[in-house]
Amino acid sequence: MKKILIGNWKLNCSLEKIKWVSGFRREDFKKIECCVAVPYTHITTAKTDFPSFIKVCAQDCSKYEEGAYTGEVSAKMLKEIGVEYVIIGHSERRRYFDEDNSAIGEKVKRCLLSDIKVVLCVGESEEERNKQLVLNVIEEQIKSVAEKLSDMAIIRMDVAYEPVWAIGTGKIPTLHQIEYAVKHLKTFMNANRIVGRILYGGSVSLRNFKLISEIAYVDGLLVGNASLEEDFIEMAREIK
Repeated sequence: MKKILIGNWKLNCSLEKIKWVSGFRREDFKKIECCVAVPYTHITTAKTDFPSFIKVCAQDCSKYEEGAYTGEVSAKMLKEIGVEYVIIGHSERRRYFDEDNSAIGEKVKRCLLSDIKVVLCVGESEEERNKQLVLNVIEEQIKSVAEKLSDMAIIRMDVAYEPVWAIGTGKIPTLHQIEYAVKHLKTFMNANRIVGRILYGGSVSLRNFKLISEIAYVDGLLVGNASLEEDFIEMAREIK
């Protein structure tokens, strides 16, 4: 399976950015699978304008299947407009929208039942790291999702390790710390019937992406700010 590179545009998008991606060259992305997570409002335009080798990803979805939930967008709706991947449980959703492990598990379930591929985000806060709770936090986040999917013999989804304290801060764990976390994350995935790739996310840049992508068990990168710049294309070309 190819490594995966996901650009998360968050609340940053314009038609000009969509046009920029439409000009991407296949030869720059031939070594990897690539997705770009755009806001809901730009999904249909991205599906029309993105080249076929760039997959459209949503940044979230509702935990509800349907009903009187104003402002929500369901996994079924995303599937109908051609979304192939959804990011679930990003630290910013957990932090700013009070999403807990139970809600995140429901969202994962909705996506998988709608035949949408999931990228589940897990990771510890700075306080949790200082208390040496990194593995406890990751294991609980993985376990709580698996419990929502108890009727599935195998859970197929990718998982992104993103230390909360590294998101958008420029701070990053050491290579040893990343390797330690993802090694145990792989163990937790295996123990909970989860089959998929492991990504790293958190202040990924041109300065560090090569070294991170060479770490054992790291099968891809979840990129924030750098995915809005030409740096993203260079990452696609040079990722190990």
